[in-house]
Amino acid sequence: VDLVACQPIEVKKTNVDGTQNVLEAALEVGAKRVLLISTDKAVMPENIYGATKMMAEQLTTQFNAISYPRGLTCSVVRFGNLWRSRGSVIDLWIDAAQRGKDLLITSMHMTRFVLSMSSACEFIHNVLRSMEGGEIFVPIVPCMRVHDLGVAVIATYATAPCSLALMGLRPGGEKLHERMLSDDEPKRTIQRDGHYRIHPTHRSWTDTPYLAGQLLPEHFQYRSDSGPFLSVEDLTDLLKTDIPEA
Repeated sequence: VDLVACQPIEVKKTNVDGTQNVLEAALEVGAKRVLLISTDKAVMPENIYGATKMMAEQLTTQFNAISYPRGLTCSVVRFGNLWRSRGSVIDLWIDAAQRGKDLLITSMHMTRFVLSMSSACEFIHNVLRSMEGGEIFVPIVPCMRVHDLGVAVIATYATAPCSLALMGLRPGGEKLHERMLSDDEPKRTIQRDGHYRIHPTHRSWTDTPYLAGQLLPEHFQYRSDSGPFLSVEDLTDLLKTDIPEA
């Protein structure tokens, strides 16, 4: 978050121009499907990273207007943070705890979604089989209080007395809580098989109806501070059994 806040042009080149390049290349070589991996940061974004991911989502879903008649279907999956992904706070905190250092935390009230790398990969494979073009797929996953994660890390890895040290929200535009659906999306979202399926605002490329399902209530919210929350014990068990995935 901090690094990209100072490099908006590079972020735009990667997330916006890069997405466009992949879509156009896929169409040129005759690929059948493109699936963009997006992030909850794209929902009502507060920083340049989220804003460019939101645009990447729109580029991908609406590219179907060009690609669908030529045999290329494009959709999006939207994830929260992946458990123990490279550079995650978990490994930073484990390192600090093992050295007996305090764990830096931006807010004692912060919450996040929890999804393992293996579950994310399985979800992607399932979406690739079921996508119809233009949808955004969002898995239904548990949440955690980041403070509870810190407590679990200290209990599991600390070699000397240490605690959580408050540092404040990062200057690049860090959210206290994450959202997986915007205010507008529930009215065009259905729930199926452990995930939400968001239909696009415009669908000019085909008259075939999407897979049927019950729309969410108009004012439905899917936020990381809404729970259900993993307990400190749940997080401790995950830390003891989960192995970082490359």
